[in-house]
Amino acid sequence: MTLAELPQIVVNPFTPPRPGEDDGHHGVDFAYYHRGAHQTMVGLGIYSVLAGRVASVIDDRPPYGNMIMVETPLKDLPSAFLSRLILPPSALAPTPSPRLSCPVLTPPAADGGQRSLYLLYAHMEKPSDLKVDDPIGCGQPLGSVGNTGFSGNPHLHFEVRVGPSGSTFEAMSHYNNRASQVEMSNYCLWRISGYYQLVDPLAVLAAGEAFEAGPQPAN
Repeated sequence: MTLAELPQIVVNPFTPPRPGEDDGHHGVDFAYYHRGAHQTMVGLGIYSVLAGRVASVIDDRPPYGNMIMVETPLKDLPSAFLSRLILPPSALAPTPSPRLSCPVLTPPAADGGQRSLYLLYAHMEKPSDLKVDDPIGCGQPLGSVGNTGFSGNPHLHFEVRVGPSGSTFEAMSHYNNRASQVEMSNYCLWRISGYYQLVDPLAVLAAGEAFEAGPQPAN
C-alpha cells in the first residue's frame, strides 16, 4: 500500500494519553477485513518507514506481541522532513502514574544530548529474524501483519516517540503476572516515564509522503 492509502485503513486513531497515564491509544492501528484482491491482512508485508537501527525485538509478549522497534537519530534525517513535524521539547522529568505497577525507573543514558525517533511495529505474525543493533534501510521488510499479543483482530499497531538517542529495549512486557521486573521497567520507561514522548504516527507518514513528492511548482 502507498503512504497516501494508509490513512484510509486507520481503524483506531492516535489518542494521546494523559501525562504519566497508560490510557488513550499511543499509536494508530491499520486494519481491514478485505480490500481489493486481499481477503485478509494476515501476512501482508510490513516495511520500515525510516532507515535506522533495531532498538528492540520482542517475541510474543503482552501487550505488543511480536514487535520490532527502529531508532532513527534526528541528526540523520533531512531538515525538510523534520520541518514538517512538530516534535515536543525534551522532557524535564518523568511523570509516572501510581496506577500502573512499575519498578523504580532508571533514566535513560543521554547520548551527548542527541534525540531520535523510535518507530514501533507491533502484533506481527511471526517473531522477527532481525537482532538489536542491526542496520535497517528505508523500505526494508520487517515482518508481516499478524494478530499476536493483546490484539482482537489482525492489524498493525504503529507507534512513534522521540527520546534520547542510543536507547535499547532488550525486553518489554506488562499486564501479565509473568512479566519480569526488567520487562515491566522497560514498558513503563517507554510508555509513561515522559522520557520518550509521543509523536503522531500519521504526521510522520505525511512528512515522508511530502518529502518523497519533493517541492511543488508554483502556480
